[in-house]
This record gives sequence, C-alpha cells and structure tokens, in this order.
Amino acid sequence: MRYERGEIVRRLRREVEAKRAIFCARCATGVAARYAEEGGADLIVTYALARWQQMGFAGGIGLAPFGDGNALAFEVGTRELLPIVADTPVLLGLACTDPTRRPDTWLPQIAAAGFSGINNWASVGMVDGNYRRVLEESGMGFGREVEFMRQAHAHGLFTLAYLFDADQAREMAAAGVDGIVCHLGVGGEMPSLEETPAIVTRLAAAAHAVNQEVLVLTHGGHIRTPQDAAWVAERSPSVGYLGAPDSPALLGRVIKQRTQEYKHRLP
Repeated sequence: MRYERGEIVRRLRREVEAKRAIFCARCATGVAARYAEEGGADLIVTYALARWQQMGFAGGIGLAPFGDGNALAFEVGTRELLPIVADTPVLLGLACTDPTRRPDTWLPQIAAAGFSGINNWASVGMVDGNYRRVLEESGMGFGREVEFMRQAHAHGLFTLAYLFDADQAREMAAAGVDGIVCHLGVGGEMPSLEETPAIVTRLAAAAHAVNQEVLVLTHGGHIRTPQDAAWVAERSPSVGYLGAPDSPALLGRVIKQRTQEYKHRLP
C-alpha cells in the first residue's frame, strides 16, 4: 500500500526517538522484500542495479546505458515488491536524469502504482571527468536530479536522495527532500572507515543548514557490516543505513557453503 509522506516521516522519527537506527533495504526480488520486512526494515527500495546484480552482473552495469533501467525498476517494484510487502513503504529508485520521461506525467503514474517515495539511483554523482561534463552540458546533470526530487516532493512523495558532496547536500535540502544518503563510494578510491564520520558530518551540516529536519543515512564505502554502520552513527549525525540484505556477496557465501555441505563423503 502507498503511504503518505507525512506518515513515513512520523514513523521514521519515532524510530530515531526510540534510539533505533533506520534501515532502508534495497531489494531486487519479492522474496528479499518479504524477509526484509519481517526483519523490521523501515523502508524498502528497488532500482535497476539491484536486479542486474541478482542476474550476476557487476555493479558497474548500473552506470552504463544498457536497457531501460527505469522500466526494469518499475516492473520489479509493481510485479514483485508491492504485491508482497504488507506494511512497509516501498520507494522506487530511478535515474532521474532520464530525458525520455516527463516528471509531471510520470510522478502521478508512480504514485498511482503504489510507490510511497523516490530515490535517485543511478545518480550522475558517481560519474566524473569529461563524461560528467558532457552529461552536465547536455542537461542530464545532477541539477536534473535535484529538480526531479523537488517535483516528487511537491507531489507528496517521500524523497530520499543519494548525494556525494556538501553542495549537493544543500541543493537537495533546498529541494525539500526528507532524507539524504551520504554515498561513500562502491569501488576505486574510497575513504577509510575512520575517515567516514567526518565526511558524513560535513554533508549533514550542509543539509541541516538549509533544513534541520533532514534525516541522514549512509551507504557504501568501507561500511561493510551493521557494526560498521553503528560505529559511524556513534560518531556522526547518521541515523541509519541504506543497504542490500540480498547482496550477491552475502547470498554467494550462503549458496557456496550449502553447496559444499551437499558435497559430503559417501559411505
């Protein structure tokens, strides 16, 4: 079912006031969403990268122009997650820079389908160098993501924004987002776990300078376990984490172990 933005914010605030971390579960399948909800997830989000990783492809595919990722995320959400999830808001993760879809007509369709909110993934914030300049000059830069989230907020949808620096934090806060996700990287050069609290604190301060009510979550980098997420939260304004309980790495360990167990010695 679809939840109104205000109800979601109140639910999340109650968790924070009760000193319980917020967890937004990124799920690629209905079965993952079912168990994430049973485990107590506060939010569930799906986006194309989640599905592609479940297919066995590397995470980098989420930033490449292969297929219609937004259509894939919408299909997974409407045909698998929304029919399964009973009492948890489901967010739709979108490449908000998509020039083939108009936000003013697309957002009502998203809300009518039953999604309670929007998350901006894949984000051009992951891209730098000349390719990023080309995207920005072509009107498909981070500013387009900010505008999409602003319109989503105006439509009454809950908004949870990935971002990568203080300027983006200020822009997203000014657009009215309810929460930010401090993205700490998924490969290559990433800050150490020890450096992470200072980065999160800096991004949170930028957002809170615009709107003190913005919720702050983290994602990626060297936050590899729930214990890492808790360690960062103890040293920064973070109140939760966005992560994948059905990550290929986690599932891979379970599947390999069970397969090896079945390869027992015969009498």
